[in-house]
Amino acid sequence: MTSPYRIMLVEDSRTQAIKLTNEFERQGWQVDWAPTVQLALEKLNQNSPDLIVLDYYLPGIRGDELCRRIRMNINTRNISIVMLTMDDTHDAELHGLDSGADDFVPKSVDSDILLARIRTLLGKSRFQSSILGQADHHFRRARLLTIDDSLTYQQFLASELEKEGYQIETALSGRDGLDRILKETFDCALVDLVLPDIDGIEVCRRVNQSRQTTANSVTLLMLTGRESKEDLTQALEAGADDFVGKSSDMAVLKGRIRALLRRKFFQEENRRIAEELKNKELEMLHARAEKEMAQARAALNEELERRVVERTAQLAEANRNLEQKSRENEMFVYSVSHDLRSPLVNLQGFSKELAAVCQEIKGILAEDDLPPAAKERGLALLDRECAENIRFIQTAVSRLSSIIDALLRLSRAGRVEYQCQTVDVHGVVARIIDSMSATATERSARITLYDLPPAWGDPTAIEQVFANLIGNALNYLDPERPGVIEIGSDQAVLESHEQANCETYYVRDNGLGIREEYQSKMFQAFKRLHPEVAKGEGMGLAIVRRVVERHSGKIWVESKVGIGSTFYVVLPSGTADRSLSTNSP
Repeated sequence: MTSPYRIMLVEDSRTQAIKLTNEFERQGWQVDWAPTVQLALEKLNQNSPDLIVLDYYLPGIRGDELCRRIRMNINTRNISIVMLTMDDTHDAELHGLDSGADDFVPKSVDSDILLARIRTLLGKSRFQSSILGQADHHFRRARLLTIDDSLTYQQFLASELEKEGYQIETALSGRDGLDRILKETFDCALVDLVLPDIDGIEVCRRVNQSRQTTANSVTLLMLTGRESKEDLTQALEAGADDFVGKSSDMAVLKGRIRALLRRKFFQEENRRIAEELKNKELEMLHARAEKEMAQARAALNEELERRVVERTAQLAEANRNLEQKSRENEMFVYSVSHDLRSPLVNLQGFSKELAAVCQEIKGILAEDDLPPAAKERGLALLDRECAENIRFIQTAVSRLSSIIDALLRLSRAGRVEYQCQTVDVHGVVARIIDSMSATATERSARITLYDLPPAWGDPTAIEQVFANLIGNALNYLDPERPGVIEIGSDQAVLESHEQANCETYYVRDNGLGIREEYQSKMFQAFKRLHPEVAKGEGMGLAIVRRVVERHSGKIWVESKVGIGSTFYVVLPSGTADRSLSTNSP
C-alpha cells in the first residue's frame, strides 16, 4: 500500500496550525508542524516531506526567504511549496512565486480551493526525484501554446509573454490546441476554460491521459474569465497544474508561469540525472559482473590447470609403474626362458645318450649267445618301448624349446632399442613376398602388392610385422579354393580412426576367416587363429601388436568365417614433419 502523504506545516500561529492540521488529517495526510523557521530547517535536515505549507510572514524571516533557502539546498529543492498569507496583494504573490513557491494561496480562500491546489501538487510530487542538479531554466527558451478563441486576447498574451523571452504559438480552438499538444513539444499550454468545440476541462483531461502513456511533459495552466470554486476544482481534477483568472494582474500570470516552468524544468533535470545515475549504476553492475566473471574464470582455469597438472603427474606415475612392471615382466620372461633353456639342453643331451645306450644294448643282444626267444623279446622291447619314449621326449623338448624361443622374441620385442628412420615399406613387403613365393606357389595363392607409402620406424621391426601378417595369411588360406592375398594402404580407414600424420596399411586374404570369439583375444600371447588347425606357438600376433604399439601405432582385424580377414596396421608416416608429429616412437 502507498504510504500517506507527509506535509510540513510552517506556521507561527498555533490556532491557524491546529485548524490546518485538522483539515489535512481529514484528507488522510500526515502533518508535521514547525512553529519556527529554525525548527523547520532542523526537521528538513532529518526527513523530507512531500509538500511544505509555508506562512508568508514568520518571526524573524519572511516565507519567501525560507523558500529561497529550501530551493538552494540540493536535498530539498524539489519539494513542492504552497505559500499562505494574509497579504493577498499582487506584490506579495509575486514575491512568493519568484522565491520558488509552487503556489500562492491567501488564507482567506475557501478551504476546498486550498485542498484542491495541495492535492494537485501532491499528485505530482512522487514522480519527482530527490536528486536535483542545476535547473536554471534560462539556458533555453520555453515554448508556450495559448489556446483561446479570442484573437484579441491571444495577441495581448503573445505580446506580453514574448517580452519574457518565451516562444509563443497559438490555437483558436480546443481541438486544434489538443492536436498540437499531442503532436508537438511545448513546455506550457495556457488553456481557456470556455472554448467553442471542446472546453478547456476536456482538453486538460485528454492531455493528462496522454501523460500516462507518453513522455508528454507539458504543464497546463487554465485561464478563465469566471473564477468560481467549481471551475477551479474541476480544472485541477482534470489535470491542470494551475488556475488563473483572466482578470488577474499580468505580473501574477507571469509569476505563475515561471513557477510552473521552474517545477517542470526541475522534474526534467531530475529525470535526466536519475537516468544517468541508473545507466552509471548499470555500467557499474555490468563492470562488477564482468570482473566477478573474470575472477571466476581465472579461478576455474587455475583449478583446471591444477587438476590437469595433478592428473598428468598421476598418469605419468601410472605410466612409469606400467613401464616398470612391463620391464619387470619382460625380464622375468627372459630370465625364466633363459633358466629353462639349460635343463632342456641337458634333457636333450640325456635323451641322445639314452638313444645311444639303447642302440648299444641292441647290438649286444644281437651278438650274445642267448636263447632265440629271449633275444627276440629283448629286441622287440627296445624297438617298441625305448625308441617310442625317446621320440616322445625329443618331441616334447623340441616343442618346449620353440615356446622358449617365442618368449624370448616377445621379450626382445619390448626391450630392443629401435633405430627409427624413414622405411620403404613397399620395398620391405616386396622382399617378404619374394621370400615366400615358394609357399605361395605350393598353396596356389596369388599375392597382389599395391603402392605402399613410407613409414617412420625401425626397419627390422616393421619387416617383422609384415612377415608375420603375410605368413599368417598364407597359413590360413582355404584349401578348397585358390588363395588371394592383397597388401595395400587405405587412407579412408586412416581418416575414420583420426590418426594424424600416420599411414594405414592392410593385409587382406580370402582364407578361413576368424571366429568372432577369437577376434578379441588373438593378439594375446599363446592364442592361435584357429585352434583346430594350430600352427606355431601363438606368439606371432602378440609380437606384432607389441611392435606396433611401440611405434605409437595400432592394429586391429576385421574378419568373417568362410570369407576372409583383413588386418589393419597404423604406423607413423615417413613423410610427416617429425618435429610436429606426436606419434613418432
